[in-house]
Amino acid sequence: TTKQANRLEYWTNFVEKFFSHTGVIRQQLYYASDQSTKTFELSPTPTLARYYWTHFNSGVSNIQMILEQFRESDLPQTGGQSLVSSKTSFVYWLANGHQLVTSGGLRVQFDQFGKIDVLEILTQHHEEYVPRAQLLRTATESPEMKHSPNQSKASSKKGAQQRQKAAQAAQEQVPVAAVPHSIINDQGVTPSVQQFLEVSSSNKAFGPHAYLVDV
Repeated sequence: TTKQANRLEYWTNFVEKFFSHTGVIRQQLYYASDQSTKTFELSPTPTLARYYWTHFNSGVSNIQMILEQFRESDLPQTGGQSLVSSKTSFVYWLANGHQLVTSGGLRVQFDQFGKIDVLEILTQHHEEYVPRAQLLRTATESPEMKHSPNQSKASSKKGAQQRQKAAQAAQEQVPVAAVPHSIINDQGVTPSVQQFLEVSSSNKAFGPHAYLVDV
């Protein structure tokens, strides 16, 4: 439940159940502004739990993974298995009603007990979707959608050509005015998750510290 997901203890138990004690998450982010990527590596266990916790305490209410085009293979040296997917999507339900969909690849390495040793999330694109009803509501409430007195006066005095120009100008303003606020940044995560990845990855060498991140 959402209430459980907001508790760090919940994610500590989750990580202990599904990850090995040496488990690692490698998260590749996609920077939409320049189409570049950057990878962050997270470990050990306390850091992994806080990774998930930070998502759910900064505006994410649910996460769904859609796995396609994957192959599994045995790892004779470790007794474990690997899973590689060239087409994986994550759907993030956000507290503001939006949905974030990321696409890319996924690599997972399991130990001999079936627990995750390495989880690599290779994001190559992300897109945010806004419900139509929310867009219409935002557009209706926007001041730019209302005709100004000057526009009304000018339209009444001049001909059809000027009315057409005024209508066109109003339409050009609608998309900007109607876009609701997003809690997702250029990297396809919340600012709190971005901050956590930066701090945790850069301080990884210092051991199992709990990092304080504003959410």
